[in-house]
Amino acid sequence: MNFMNKSSMYLRILFIMLFIFVSFWLLDLNTQAHQPTVSNVRIIEPNYCISGPAATVEWDYFDPDDHPQASFHVQIDAEGSSFKNPPVDCKCSAGAWSGSSCVYSGSCDGSLKTFYSGAGILLFNKTYKARVRASASAVLVSDFLKHDFASVDESLLANILKSLGNLFR
Repeated sequence: MNFMNKSSMYLRILFIMLFIFVSFWLLDLNTQAHQPTVSNVRIIEPNYCISGPAATVEWDYFDPDDHPQASFHVQIDAEGSSFKNPPVDCKCSAGAWSGSSCVYSGSCDGSLKTFYSGAGILLFNKTYKARVRASASAVLVSDFLKHDFASVDESLLANILKSLGNLFR
């Protein structure tokens, strides 16, 4: 094999390697996923006369790559706390509940955009905050988004119940 043939062969190999590298680089640019976002976190307060202090947390989910929501994580903590040990800490991921203080167990639907705190966990006369994050995969998780809310004043509830009782006398 003479020098010209070797040079030509090396150039061909170099161009093939360069072509493969550029192809993978372009493919990677086109397939990079983007982080989803959670917005419009809101609290739906229940009928305190029936359930006591509790909250339903709802949110909107957006994924720029149009991947559906597959899991979520909700925390509810007292105002002034740092979410280190919240009374409500529930994750719905891979179809199962988990969390340091989650009242639920068994299977769950990660595509839901609503969560009920459960009765008997939150207290009257306390202000709480809730935060939510959601994801389409284990890798791309939204940031937490927080919303403040207050539980009902127990004396107000007592006055309402007293007034209702007076109606039926």
